[in-house]
Amino acid sequence: MSQIGLGLPVFQVAPMARALNQVKATAMRPVPAAPALDRAQVDTIWVPDRFVSIPGEPGEWWVPGHWERQISDSEVHVPPLAIFNVTTGTPSAIPAGRKAPPALRQGP
Repeated sequence: MSQIGLGLPVFQVAPMARALNQVKATAMRPVPAAPALDRAQVDTIWVPDRFVSIPGEPGEWWVPGHWERQISDSEVHVPPLAIFNVTTGTPSAIPAGRKAPPALRQGP
């Protein structure tokens, strides 16, 4: 009886040890590397932070820096923007759309 009782745990421990080794091997394998990020596309333009006036709105507005996609020499695609009134901190949303290049326009 004692031999059967002593042998039983060995049979139970071996599968457990294999399972633990598999878990350890899985946990210790290298993490796949993320693909390298490409630099900004050639047709994108970085527009740094700027302060603008909006007709009909009081005060000055802060437009955070963002990327714009150049469509042509006279037109860019502007993403949706959140802008903020410098005095009051009031936010406002500017919808995405086609606009003149940043150097040629007064507003956001």
